[in-house]
Amino acid sequence: MKENKKEKLIPVVVRISQKNKSKIKELAEKQDKTEADLIREGIERIININMYKNDLDYISNRIKESISIDLKKFYKSQRKMQAKLLRTEVINTYFNNEMLEKLLGE
Repeated sequence: MKENKKEKLIPVVVRISQKNKSKIKELAEKQDKTEADLIREGIERIININMYKNDLDYISNRIKESISIDLKKFYKSQRKMQAKLLRTEVINTYFNNEMLEKLLGE
């Protein structure tokens, strides 16, 4: 709020519900601030969020793409491991049958 004290403040009227007004009053009391300061901070936060929303969307999309590529590699390696395991199990079953035939003479 120190920045705002240097700037000229312009009054703005905003209509809000009584419920929101009481929430703002409670928050202001808890934080030892005035309701006006709390509302100003909220407006500044929303403005900052909206200004950088496109950048955040771009960054989050890049992260999602990176995770997706890594997951594809992981799934591919898991499929290879499952295929090797299946081949090993088939070979073991075949050898077990061969050994039982030799032991039991069937």
